[in-house]
Amino acid sequence: MKHDSGSRKVLMIGLDGLDPDFLERHRHELPVLKSLMEEGASGKLRSTIPPFSLAAWPTAMSGMNPARTGVTCLPEDDFNWSVPPLNSQSIKVPLIWDVVGLNDKKVAVVNVPLTYPPSPVNGFMISGFLTPNRATDFTWPPEFRLELSPGYETSFDFMQHEVDREFFLKRLYLLTRKQFENVEELIKKKPWDLFIYVVSGTDWIQHYFCKDQGLPGWEESEAIMLDYFREIDAFLGRLRRSVDSSTTIVILSDHGFGKVPSSFVYLNHWLKEKNYLTFRGSLSASVKNYLSRHLRS
Repeated sequence: MKHDSGSRKVLMIGLDGLDPDFLERHRHELPVLKSLMEEGASGKLRSTIPPFSLAAWPTAMSGMNPARTGVTCLPEDDFNWSVPPLNSQSIKVPLIWDVVGLNDKKVAVVNVPLTYPPSPVNGFMISGFLTPNRATDFTWPPEFRLELSPGYETSFDFMQHEVDREFFLKRLYLLTRKQFENVEELIKKKPWDLFIYVVSGTDWIQHYFCKDQGLPGWEESEAIMLDYFREIDAFLGRLRRSVDSSTTIVILSDHGFGKVPSSFVYLNHWLKEKNYLTFRGSLSASVKNYLSRHLRS
C-alpha cells in the first residue's frame, strides 16, 4: 500500500506477555525484532499494578492507570474464562482509537483484549480475548465479520490444563496463522490511519511452557517458545514490507513473564486496614480543594 506523502500512519502490534529478558536472550534469532529495536527507540516499560493483561491493555490504550480505567483485576472464579465478569463496558475512559476516530482518522482495532462487545469506531473493530465462544457479534460494524475468512477465531480455552501439549500447539498455530492471514489482508485492502493488532498467543504459549531457567525441561520449553516467536518475527517482517517508510511501527507488550509470588501486598491498603493510615477528608472534598487551589484567577 502506498500512502500520500503528507499522511502519517501508525501500525501498532501488541505482543502480549513478551518478556524483555526472553527477547534479549534470542534477539539474534529474531532478526525483524532485532532490526526494529536497533533502528528505532526501545526500552523496558513498567506494567500496571497488578501486572495482568486485562488491567494493562486498557492502560496502554488510554495512558491512564487501572484506578482510572476501572479495570483493576483478573476475572473472578479461578480463571473461569467462559463467563467473564469483565468486558469492554468495564472500561470507563476513552481509548486511543476513540480519540483518533473523533479526529476524523480511520482506525482498525483487531484482537485487543477486553474489546467485547465491540464498540462503534470510525473504521472497524474485531474483538479479542474474552470474546465468548461461538459469539457472532464480535465485530463492528456487525456485518464486518462476513469479510473475515472462514475459521477465524479470537481465542480458545488455553488455560484448561487437561489439554495436552500437541493439541495446544496445533490449536495455537492454527489460530495464529488464521489471524495473521486476515490481518495482512486488512492492512493491504482497508483504509486506516491507526491499525492496532494484539497477538495473544505470545502470552498463552508462555503460560503453558514458561519455566525458570535451569529447571528440568527448561531448554526444551525455551526451544518450543522460540519456534513460535520465529513465526511472529516472520509475520512482523511481512507487515513491515507491506507499509511504506512513512508509517510508524510500534511494538509493545503489556507485561513480561517470570515467577509469580504466591501473594501480593498493597502497602497503603494494608496500612489503612490496620488503621495506620487515614486519608484527609473525603474524595469529593479533596477534589473541591484541588480545584479551588488551581482555578483561582
